[in-house]
Amino acid sequence: IEIECKIANLNAKWSNIKMLYDNRLRKINDIKSTYYNLESKIAEIRAWLFEVEKELLKPFTFDEPTKKALDKQLSEYEKVQRTVENNSANVGEILNLSEMVLSELRSLDMEMSINNLSLAINNIEYRWKRLCESLVQRKRNLLSLWNNLDEMTKITNENSKWLTDCDNLCDQIEQESSTRLSQEKSANYVKQLNNYVEEIAIQNQTLNIVEKLYNTVL
Repeated sequence: IEIECKIANLNAKWSNIKMLYDNRLRKINDIKSTYYNLESKIAEIRAWLFEVEKELLKPFTFDEPTKKALDKQLSEYEKVQRTVENNSANVGEILNLSEMVLSELRSLDMEMSINNLSLAINNIEYRWKRLCESLVQRKRNLLSLWNNLDEMTKITNENSKWLTDCDNLCDQIEQESSTRLSQEKSANYVKQLNNYVEEIAIQNQTLNIVEKLYNTVL
């Protein structure tokens, strides 16, 4: 009877150990499956982040300084913005799942997997934060660029006739310089040129503004 009791007790302990082993093995297999699935999702997110980051680095291109061209740029920006917004929940889900998997890996002492996953999470979190900041900054840059371009266009249009008239006068004088000009005509040309010289001195500030605006939009 004593031996039978010991055998029964031993069998109970063995069954319990086997159950614990099977549970742990099942847990390890589940976490491995989740881990490999997570690796695949992380790779997809990284590829997506790369494409959006590349898109946000593209220079703005205006075929012409018109509201239509601005609307086109804003439309392209909004497409990227919607893509980021639509993937926000997906990124959050992957980060939350990663934290859960990390916790499970720590409980199983799977050090190598912990380090790899931890680095991947940190990389995604950093890039996601930078992406959101870049998205906001890109719109600011676009509107700032448009304001400068619009201001430069207005100033250029306002002064284009004056510059054309000045060029035409210089060309006319050069063409007639080979012939003998009357004193009256010469005096009239000198007077016009003096007027332009005075206006150029006044317009220097405007030209400096245009030059600064031009440098900002390049």
